[in-house]
Amino acid sequence: MSDSSKPSIQNVHVGSRGVFVGGDVRKSTITTGDAVRQGASIEEFRSLLAELREAIRTSGLDADTKRRLEKRAENVEDEVQSAAPSKPDVVGDLTTIADVLEKAATLGEKLAPMAARLVVWASALF
Repeated sequence: MSDSSKPSIQNVHVGSRGVFVGGDVRKSTITTGDAVRQGASIEEFRSLLAELREAIRTSGLDADTKRRLEKRAENVEDEVQSAAPSKPDVVGDLTTIADVLEKAATLGEKLAPMAARLVVWASALF
């Protein structure tokens, strides 16, 4: 590998819980120590969203909470399929889902990380 084709790390600064990249990282995948991966594809996003919706449907949450979360997830699916998805709408609905799941004790332990990952991906994708 020639010197010109070697990746440069001169603009990468690693801190105790973060990394600053002083350059363009579009179309890149970034994995943090907390296992949150940024740079997902739309297909990965849709697949995880479908998995979350199914998990909500089969969860032990009360019927009203399930209905509200399923509606938010449906809104996200509809928005993502639109020609110009609204980032505030997608991220807002996903953040609400993640917040509700975090508050649902044991169920939140399983589903909240999935919802949190969707929030991160949505922020990067839309």
